[in-house]
Amino acid sequence: MLPFLRKIRKTLIDSSSTKKYFIYAIGEIALVVIGILIALQINNWNERRKDSIRETNILKDLVENLESNSNILERISQDGFKRDSVYLVKPSSSLLKTNYPITTH
Repeated sequence: MLPFLRKIRKTLIDSSSTKKYFIYAIGEIALVVIGILIALQINNWNERRKDSIRETNILKDLVENLESNSNILERISQDGFKRDSVYLVKPSSSLLKTNYPITTH
């Protein structure tokens, strides 16, 4: 506690004026509550900021995936989908055309 507040509290206790001491105590409680409310507001603001950054990253990934899928579909439509062909997508989003014979039993 700051020294001047400690002195004020000490003089109020010594003066035997309980009304003044209770007013002082309520003031201290109000300051603590205000401090906690400010801290909560800052925390909420920071969480909203983090959520916004996370949302932006997810949307960027979604756009990249949609573009990659669009490119894959375009390649498939240009080459023509063959019944005996299987298209594999690597994690790097490159397209491999591998012919596997289809066996019927």
